[in-house]
Amino acid sequence: VSVWNIIIGGVVGFLFFFIQYVATKGNGLGEADIKLGILMGLFLGWPNILIMILLSYIVASVILLPLIVTKKLSMKSAVPLGVFLIPTFITFIFFFVSLTTLVQPYFAFTTLIR
Repeated sequence: VSVWNIIIGGVVGFLFFFIQYVATKGNGLGEADIKLGILMGLFLGWPNILIMILLSYIVASVILLPLIVTKKLSMKSAVPLGVFLIPTFITFIFFFVSLTTLVQPYFAFTTLIR
């Protein structure tokens, strides 16, 4: 992983969560999610940060949608995103090679930046 991939990963991690923070006026995400995005982006680099974020949102959806359907949670319920980001990040690190080879073909545009 080159230095540029690390820097771009940190910037993408920051921007992804910062834009959501600004768009929701701080109600959708917390500042800690932005900090996590920066650190995870710097650690994983580009394009792996995108894959990790996608996987964490998929995990959150799989867990939260049944709770919303069964009305144990509402659409307005506050659920911390870090609860899904950190386990997905740790899983991504341990299974990095297999997850990347599984998911990266769907991110063909990311090979242009490498």
